[in-house]
Amino acid sequence: MSLVIGIGKDSKSMEYKLAFEPEVFYWVMGPEIDHLSSVTGKYIDLYDGVTFQTIELVHLKRLIKDVKNRILTCSPLSSPLQS
Repeated sequence: MSLVIGIGKDSKSMEYKLAFEPEVFYWVMGPEIDHLSSVTGKYIDLYDGVTFQTIELVHLKRLIKDVKNRILTCSPLSSPLQS
């Protein structure tokens, strides 16, 4: 089972998207999920869906962007030590 976080009418039309397969890797987003929750009062978890109002989407876009950037900068492929 995977966890998909995105903005769009359905999974095929999502403009901003994060997918974790298996879903257990979603813990990587812990700091961003906590921040999103503190701003919107809504929490993303594995057991229930959550819907954001249009005005809140800026915060969800930021979460997706921040997680992607953090994962890319922590990737072993981007390590300057690798030859």
